[in-house]
Amino acid sequence: MNHDRLPGELEELQRELTERDRPCPSANLRDRVLGNTRAQVRRDRRRSGWIFAGQAAAVALVWINLSLSVTRSTNLGITLGESPPSVDVLARQVQEILPDISQREARRQALLLQASWNLTAQPDFSTCSITSSELHESLDDLFSNGG
Repeated sequence: MNHDRLPGELEELQRELTERDRPCPSANLRDRVLGNTRAQVRRDRRRSGWIFAGQAAAVALVWINLSLSVTRSTNLGITLGESPPSVDVLARQVQEILPDISQREARRQALLLQASWNLTAQPDFSTCSITSSELHESLDDLFSNGG
């Protein structure tokens, strides 16, 4: 069977359809298509700017996470100090210092203190062989000689 030729009825229908008058596109079709295309291009450009900003933020977050992970896993003789006292002890100390604040506010301040207890690393001076007086002398010598 030849697949290129249509049966007689379908061939006649195809001929009738191709010979029919077709409506012409409206006069403003070109303007509408061009306007919609320009609008889509603008949206794509705007979107690409946000995509770049999102990618840059993701790279920055990964970099920060990586650098914090590396610094926390590297021991350079710096310790984070002892563990913080309990919230109740800190709240009592806050109320001793500031007797005018309420117990609830003292507890809130104690929670903030406890949360920020180990944020700053402190040098471990127990492994240091130089005394503080020797350190002061060497610093005085350094600054008196002009650096």
